Amino acid sequence: GPLVALTTPKPQDAWKGSLALDGRLGGSGEPTPPAIARLDRWRRGAFTAAGPLGSRFGLLVSGQTASSARYTRGSLDPSPSSVHALLAGLTWKASERDRVRLTMIGQKSRIPYTSAFGDAGLAEDDRAIHASASWERRADSGASWTLSGGVLRARAEGEAGTRPRTIERLLDGPAALLAVPGRAERSRVEFAGHLRLAPRSVVLLEALVHPR
Repeated sequence: GPLVALTTPKPQDAWKGSLALDGRLGGSGEPTPPAIARLDRWRRGAFTAAGPLGSRFGLLVSGQTASSARYTRGSLDPSPSSVHALLAGLTWKASERDRVRLTMIGQKSRIPYTSAFGDAGLAEDDRAIHASASWERRADSGASWTLSGGVLRARAEGEAGTRPRTIERLLDGPAALLAVPGRAERSRVEFAGHLRLAPRSVVLLEALVHPR
């Protein structure tokens, strides 16, 4: 299947940034057939700033906040949800050959329960934090290698209702995507190494593997 790789922009010689604000208010009130759920409002704000800190350090800061609310069939009040995220990255040019990068990402979200759980106002709070570091070294020949590692820790905590209910998948959607009562935690640690050969070494390797 398709593979999507996300990378953060590297700080340049001058500070640069961006700011985005958008949103959607309620509908026009035109008569329409009753829906299972409808959007009441949606708002989002995001910013990015990156630039140098002296001659050897670079800093990247990026954040986003978004909130929305929707009506479900039979409810008089909208159910709000929100997500907030912050990313910070520090680059250190230790020498002409060595670069060290530190990255930290935090996210917090609040998801309302489906109406299948009965009690109004219940929600699931999710929090996640990811920290990583990498060391890149380049040789005079053009070859380079990178060592990296990271740790991820996430927690989901849903408020307990007063009565059990049954989920109807056709109305409520896939069960794996729904907020549910209870608490769950998960952690993950990763280490990786990458080697990139010099251009001459690549040509020689190809000649040995595929001789003409």
